[in-house]
Amino acid sequence: MEEDIKIAFDQADIERQTQDEKLNLLLKIAFSNHTTLREHGKILFGNGKAGLCDTARTNKMLINIIMSVVGASILGFAGVLYGLVAR
Repeated sequence: MEEDIKIAFDQADIERQTQDEKLNLLLKIAFSNHTTLREHGKILFGNGKAGLCDTARTNKMLINIIMSVVGASILGFAGVLYGLVAR
C-alpha cells in the first residue's frame, strides 16, 4: 500500500526540512497526482470500454433521435388532423 502524503504544510514545516526531504515530498506528490490523473482518465475516456464521455455522447445522440421521432410524430398527427378538418 502506498504511503499517505501529508499535503497540508505550513511555511515553518517546509523551512525545517532538508533539501532532500523537500525533493522527496515533491516527487511523492507528483507521482500521486499522476496516478490520480490516470484513474480519472480511465473513468472519463474508458480503458478499452466506454467511458463517461462516450456514454454522455451516446445519450445525447439517443435523446436527439427520440426528440426527432417525437417531433415528426407530432407534425404527422397535426398534418392528418389538418387534413381531416380542412375537408
